Amino acid sequence: MTKQGLLYEANRFRQAIEKAKAAGEFIPQIFKQERMNIFPYDCCDDTADLFTHYLYHEFGIDSIRVDGEYYDNNIGYIFGHSWQETEGWVVDLTGDQFNDNPSVRIKTVPIYVGKTNDFYGQFEIRRQEHSCGIECLGDDCRDRMYDLYDIITRYLE
Repeated sequence: MTKQGLLYEANRFRQAIEKAKAAGEFIPQIFKQERMNIFPYDCCDDTADLFTHYLYHEFGIDSIRVDGEYYDNNIGYIFGHSWQETEGWVVDLTGDQFNDNPSVRIKTVPIYVGKTNDFYGQFEIRRQEHSCGIECLGDDCRDRMYDLYDIITRYLE
């Protein structure tokens, strides 16, 4: 798939997540917490896995899940971030979750498809692993992720 094709699909997928959120699809039930309710904050790993699943099952495209950690020289470890690398491109649907954080020096756009840039260079890479989406995840979260995927794909336009 071309860079433009990936960007098109990334936009469609993020818009579907935003529409599902606005429709109250992710509001937690009693004793159940769903972090997609605060999308894009704290949802980068789930979003990367869900979009990887979508690309793999709809287009046969493999991805690598990348997990990095951000450090502040004054404070130390602050947070992690996850994105995917697909067909030679960095694909991130949640980079804007850090734009309100004054500790993050370099900001990014909500949806990024491109080569590694200064924003991603701020993260110390901790893991890079092939991913086919939900099937590659552990049993403990697979049902939850399939439920999220079903919700999101209902909102794809």
